[in-house]
Amino acid sequence: MTLFETLISAAVFLVVCSAVLTGVIALQRTFSSSQSYAANHGAEMRVSDYIARDLRQATSVSPAGVMPITMTIPGYLYLDANTGLYVPGAPSVTANGIQYVDNNSNPIPVNTVSYYVSNGSAYRSVNNVALDIADNVQNLQITPCTFSSLGSHAGQVSGVTITITFASGYSYNGTAIPQIFCDETLERNAQLY
Repeated sequence: MTLFETLISAAVFLVVCSAVLTGVIALQRTFSSSQSYAANHGAEMRVSDYIARDLRQATSVSPAGVMPITMTIPGYLYLDANTGLYVPGAPSVTANGIQYVDNNSNPIPVNTVSYYVSNGSAYRSVNNVALDIADNVQNLQITPCTFSSLGSHAGQVSGVTITITFASGYSYNGTAIPQIFCDETLERNAQLY
């Protein structure tokens, strides 16, 4: 084998190696992006489910579309002194709405639930006890809306659009691209805002 043949085979080898390396790097970036997307999507679903559940139970919501958003939810469970377990209270209709009472007819206190973003995390606070429910969050927006695509009920059914913006790790030409999820949910107690 001559020197020329060796140089040609080395050049072909380098071209093949660079193509393989480029492919491996592209696959690694795709894998990393897919993991980030899946993690953010799971977090979005968790936040959306929390908010949807709380909105369906809420008797008041304020302020509309501004963080932190605060909801008042009737107390439903109480600690039974006899069993040491949390049990559901009995509903009682009052002039102010539904009030749950324990087995001694004492009212169960209402819960105050707030949602806010702080230091890149979304929090759900119940009676001033905060729980981190999502990380890498840039923005959380809850916007009141009236659904127009519900046939004969169009314009009568109210709900919210939940928009969550995550720091995704994606970038294009050095500019970070956020990952945005939107979800809609109906309110059980119409016109809370």
